[in-house]
Amino acid sequence: MKKLLALVLVAMLALFAVSALAENSKGNSDIAGATTTGEGYTLTKITPEGKLAEIITAMEDAGKAGKAIDGLPEGAKGLIPEGLATINDYGCYKLEGDGKGVKEFEMIFKFETPFGKDEKVTLLIGIAPADADVEWLKLDGTGNADGDVVVKVTEAELTKISNNPFVVIPVSK
Repeated sequence: MKKLLALVLVAMLALFAVSALAENSKGNSDIAGATTTGEGYTLTKITPEGKLAEIITAMEDAGKAGKAIDGLPEGAKGLIPEGLATINDYGCYKLEGDGKGVKEFEMIFKFETPFGKDEKVTLLIGIAPADADVEWLKLDGTGNADGDVVVKVTEAELTKISNNPFVVIPVSK
């Protein structure tokens, strides 16, 4: 009887461990990963704080009226190409690493709304260093077969993004 009880306990513990792993994987579901020809980078999903939290709140509040784009700061709005006006998703991240000497860097983001293969996607990147205003970059991404968005980053862009929290906002038609 004790052996049976011990087996049941072990099975329950294994089930709880698997459930915990599955729960943790859901927490980063909107990031597929990051690849680079350089090494030593870690891309982590973060909870927006400070300046990023203010941007997200303004965007979400404007989104309740169907115009999330209106909640963006002017510096970000000015980067949006004509004809694009839809924001459905966003994610906040931190990329830790050096950024120097890397000639090619690629990040792959998975958003709740999948994008079509070869679909062109404008990504607004709001970089929020602790001691300065948010700096906005406009990067051109492309949808891949998995519905993710692939974006190539230059060495200069990578240096700006590295070690600072940033928000990624895909803008489409």
